[in-house]
Amino acid sequence: MQLTSLATETATRPPIEPADIVFVLCIEKTAIEPQGLLLIESIREFGGCYARSPIVALSPRPELAITGRSRARLAELDVAYVSAPLNRTRSAYLPTNRIVAGAWAEQNLTSEYIVVLDSDTLFVGEPAFVHADAGVRPVDVKGSTSSGPSDPLDAYWQRIAGLAGLPVEALPMIRTTVDGVLIRASYNAGFTVVRRASGILSKTSSIFHDSLREDLRPLRGRAIDVYASTGHVGAEASEFWGSSQAALSMAICACANDAVLYDDRYNIPLHHLEFGAGRPLPWPAGDPILVHYHWLTMPQHRQALIGRLAALGARSTVVAWLERRLRMEQPAGLLHRAAVLFRAGGTAEWPSRHRTRSAQRSLDGKRREAPLENSLTLGGVVRSSGTYGADYLEEMQRILLTHVTPVTRSFLEWGSGHTTLLILGMRSRLSLDYFASIDDNQEYQALVVAQAPVWDGFHPFTADLTGPRRSDRDPEPNYATLPLDLGRTFDFIFIDGRRRLECALTAALLCHPQSVVVLHDYRRARYRSVKSLFEVVEDGPQFRVMRSKGRRSHG
Repeated sequence: MQLTSLATETATRPPIEPADIVFVLCIEKTAIEPQGLLLIESIREFGGCYARSPIVALSPRPELAITGRSRARLAELDVAYVSAPLNRTRSAYLPTNRIVAGAWAEQNLTSEYIVVLDSDTLFVGEPAFVHADAGVRPVDVKGSTSSGPSDPLDAYWQRIAGLAGLPVEALPMIRTTVDGVLIRASYNAGFTVVRRASGILSKTSSIFHDSLREDLRPLRGRAIDVYASTGHVGAEASEFWGSSQAALSMAICACANDAVLYDDRYNIPLHHLEFGAGRPLPWPAGDPILVHYHWLTMPQHRQALIGRLAALGARSTVVAWLERRLRMEQPAGLLHRAAVLFRAGGTAEWPSRHRTRSAQRSLDGKRREAPLENSLTLGGVVRSSGTYGADYLEEMQRILLTHVTPVTRSFLEWGSGHTTLLILGMRSRLSLDYFASIDDNQEYQALVVAQAPVWDGFHPFTADLTGPRRSDRDPEPNYATLPLDLGRTFDFIFIDGRRRLECALTAALLCHPQSVVVLHDYRRARYRSVKSLFEVVEDGPQFRVMRSKGRRSHG
């Protein structure tokens, strides 16, 4: 395979015509939903001659199909949206989505060229795409790559090469873009241009899924927790980190006759570019085109994002657009129209002007602590958590702080509502990393989400109670079984929605020995068989607190 530079090729080859190229990205009802929309808008705003090229956004797990509002926005942007069961691996390693989306695009679209993009990238200048079987950027840092035969990771790369039917020596040697390490070629999968007829993306999928079947993990046993664009990914996914790029790199080596290394203006790793206090910007400045921002659009990092873009030489109109665009998320995000009213001091992470007092005065003038309470506005009607009893949230808060806090990382809830707001408000006190909330009513859950504090670790899902009924081989989960596709166990599981015994069975599969499971309305006789799955720790006024009887966890 011939590997050349973009500068060489732009001087000798004509650019790809805008009508001959399609952009492909993943979008799901998780933290990548707003990321995907932002990327698409950046293509339409700053893509230059490619601004009107076709774009396809895919949800590879239909149970995480995006909201109606986002679908409407995609339609406004002239984007084709596809929701299809492409990722059924149940793997915690979510770059799997990008792999299956790329393979689908290669097999179903007709454009001559495909640009596969990570959702957490942005175009800030007009790209120049050139004719070649592959266009790539090297990975940022050594990470899970190999420097050669003496590298401890080389055995992994040799096996990946074997799955591709090649010797590992077939990979050219290149340097990483940030730490400058000489490695066997590993390309950043978040920006890849391929000639569709080359079959690179289908080959990538084949190699990757073969590696999954062999449980090949480049970082096995490293005890790390990678921090990605949506937060910490967890120990299991971290062990696979870099495996999608290994599969892509070997596929390019196996299928491409030529590949172009795009220059430093593309796929700029903004999260690595710390500077200031005597430290220069560790990247050449001038006319950036595509940036990879990772977590920098989170509210606490946005100042760094804007500063780094400006230091790179991004046009002032681009920087101003991004600032405006991120501010647009603020009212619907951090404040959410101030529709949730917490009356427990310090429980919710809201600006002080949106908090009410945690104490009231009774008729005798003495100060009384107000009951812990929040409210939801549903169809113009304000519903208080007190509807379920004055002690409803107080008891839940006590359970969280008494039984859950020492092992808190990952929460699961069936039945979105007042407890959703309580848990989100307590997330710092609970050291919470991930919170999945499932409901069967999409319209209702959308109202709840619109009134919740913004946090990238919050993942609301809706699913049909029964699931599809097309055949006896429907692959999609339903309301009760959806968490089995999330690829993780949970420290705290709250069952307060529909199909509670079915949910309890799923919960038993997703527990570890220290997990806490809480059931609401536990006195109903129809729920008594839950004791066959869990040991009862406590029966309170509202909730039954339980732990697993030691059954093996799912996955």
